[in-house]
Amino acid sequence: MSFNNSISYEEEVTPVKFNAVAILPKPGDNVAVAINEIPMGSLVELLDGNIVSISHTVLEGHRFAVKRIEENDGLYSWGMQFGTALKTIQPGEYIMNERGRKALKIVDPLFNWPKEANFDDRIVSYVLDEENFTPAPPMELVPNYQNETFLGYYRDERRGVGTRNYVVVFSASSLCSTPSQSLRSRQHRPARNARLCPRILSPQTRERSSETKPNNDSLVLRTLSGLLVHPNVGAAIVVFHPSYRQSRSFFFSRDFVAQTSLLSSLSSMGFDASSLPISWISLESAQSDEASLRASVLEGVSIAAKTKRSPQPLASLCVALQCGGSDAFSGITANPLQGAIAEHLIHRGGSAILAETDELMGADAYILDKVRNVETAKAFMATQAHYEAVANLHGVSGQANPSGGNFYRGLYNITLKSLGAAMKKTENTRLEGVLRYAERIGEKPRGYYFMDTPGNDIESVTGQVAGGCNVIMFSTGNGSITNFPFTLKLLTTSKRYHRLEKDLDINAGRLLEGVPLEELVQESVEQVLRVAEGRRTFGERAEHSQIQIWRNWYCESEADVARYANAVAPSRVPFATTSIELRPLYFDGLRFEKEIGWVDSTRHAKGEQVAARAGLVVFPTSLCSGQIAAIIADTLRDYKRGNGETQYMKLLDECFSGFSGFSGFPISEKGEVTFVESLVHTEGCAEGYGESALDGMKNYDRVAMGHMLHPFSRFVFMVEHGCEKSLLSYFDLHFREDCGVEMGKFGQASVQKDGGIHNTVKKVGFLEVHYSRLFRGSSRQ
Repeated sequence: MSFNNSISYEEEVTPVKFNAVAILPKPGDNVAVAINEIPMGSLVELLDGNIVSISHTVLEGHRFAVKRIEENDGLYSWGMQFGTALKTIQPGEYIMNERGRKALKIVDPLFNWPKEANFDDRIVSYVLDEENFTPAPPMELVPNYQNETFLGYYRDERRGVGTRNYVVVFSASSLCSTPSQSLRSRQHRPARNARLCPRILSPQTRERSSETKPNNDSLVLRTLSGLLVHPNVGAAIVVFHPSYRQSRSFFFSRDFVAQTSLLSSLSSMGFDASSLPISWISLESAQSDEASLRASVLEGVSIAAKTKRSPQPLASLCVALQCGGSDAFSGITANPLQGAIAEHLIHRGGSAILAETDELMGADAYILDKVRNVETAKAFMATQAHYEAVANLHGVSGQANPSGGNFYRGLYNITLKSLGAAMKKTENTRLEGVLRYAERIGEKPRGYYFMDTPGNDIESVTGQVAGGCNVIMFSTGNGSITNFPFTLKLLTTSKRYHRLEKDLDINAGRLLEGVPLEELVQESVEQVLRVAEGRRTFGERAEHSQIQIWRNWYCESEADVARYANAVAPSRVPFATTSIELRPLYFDGLRFEKEIGWVDSTRHAKGEQVAARAGLVVFPTSLCSGQIAAIIADTLRDYKRGNGETQYMKLLDECFSGFSGFSGFPISEKGEVTFVESLVHTEGCAEGYGESALDGMKNYDRVAMGHMLHPFSRFVFMVEHGCEKSLLSYFDLHFREDCGVEMGKFGQASVQKDGGIHNTVKKVGFLEVHYSRLFRGSSRQ
């Protein structure tokens, strides 16, 4: 008989240092942010020397307590309250509210989330004390700031200095979007290949046409006019539609957004249109004489090319400050970096514009800590109250802003999200004024401004640019790819940056690795100036030029319009709906002898004529993936037709090498596919989730799925941006529940999850898997 005399000892666990696993947004906060996932039971040595055990596995970007927080006491980040304790919270305890707990349970039902919330969203509301208000002093200018220059395009005293020299083919309304885009495509390639200096853009407004005055008429005209006189525009060609067919029985006499209304708007802003480099082309005239339209673009290129870069003061720079696809680190790395860059430029006479009204709710106290005067403070608070009141009229609240993705990335409520967004303003920066959407900063005193815009990124940026911003900075945590022409993208963490470094410009995550803020600010300012002088951003290289105006809203009567215009205080208003009669959409262009079914590839191969058209439809799940969907469709068309060569065509060459199946995917009369098209739209982020029959998401679902299930849609490739409400998983659920269709039959890609635009295009290239399966299918299930 033998005995095992070994003795086992319990290994002592060494606590990890706080700075190795977490960060405090500001010293004195009572909750910390995990910079890496911290396993349950981990021992962490806090900054005060105390050692605590972590209650649950804390995900990267999520928060845990570092101090004892008594019931009904506040929870603080950046020194500002974002919630109130429901019970006594011990150091090391995972911080979680009920809404976040429910949302995260859906994202990952098997994860060991806290079983109950330990805080709610109550905060002490900010109250402006007018009696004791103290104006902040003006921001100082550095000595000899006038001598600091960059190379820019001087236009004139009123228009200012441009950082680009674009020739813009502009559609006055949605009716002219497709023709102007087609014109731009034909003219852009020769100009680019010839390496001419002015770049041709055709940003699509997608603002619907209307004979009657829309509710947002002044906003639309102010925005379009601001874009036309923007200093980055070397020449503009405006395609307008004076008349159009509304039905089969009569014609409207004109489109509301026409040459006359735009001329009037420019005049009201103090601009003489005859002195501006703008050509006006009626679409009806252009259709009868397309050569004149092409000639106008070439003339615009010639006009713009006459202006050369010259030394201009840094004071002529106006920076748009933005964030989207945010995470818990947005307010710790990328947004503070933006704020510091803006402060650097303001000290040299420049300006910056903060925006996104509904994503600053709860951050009033921070934003208004330093403000020019009490009138400016009241104006800022009025924008928030009006936004919430209008949201209430729709039966929703701006405070419901955070999405499931925000929760997963550590943003538990609107206050926490807003405080992070507010870090684009440094503690030393004075708020100079408040601007309406698309209001030009013009001759106002230089400094830091806030513009009243929605939280939708592209709508917000469009307003800032129309207001005069000639540089755009955009922070993102999840990896928002979309670009207004042109945008510097800052990513919050190094891990995410290395995954998307072909699409984003600045790695702000280095701040988490010990790089001093001052050092990264200096590097980033130099990069901003290089871009201002013409160095292309990654978005420019990807040929992004996406805009969207803060859209119109539906009202049944003048009384409803007045209610919106006069909404000044947040108060819950019951949302009443009216019944509507749903009718099929139709127009005269499509008439068939018999009903057209799903294209059967086996019958088609035998020469049977089964459908007039059979296409590959690239469908973006939101506005923010629309630009990328258009790039994919354009690339596939150009690839087949042999039109030039782009970076994406080279990717397709790699994907299709050795794949004979591409010859079976021709855009031709005899092949499986007769067209390739992207269905770019404006939806997917801003809709509500209400119970109304008129709810935006429900209408969007019905229209979107109807297009993807249409007989002409032989193949569908869905492109998700990655942080919208209508994710691929959202459509998967509704296809199954509402249509009985498995979405696996569609090609799918996620720009953020798949690692950027290049990988998304590659995924389209590897459609052999999809095609080999789909081509064998004879009918839609």
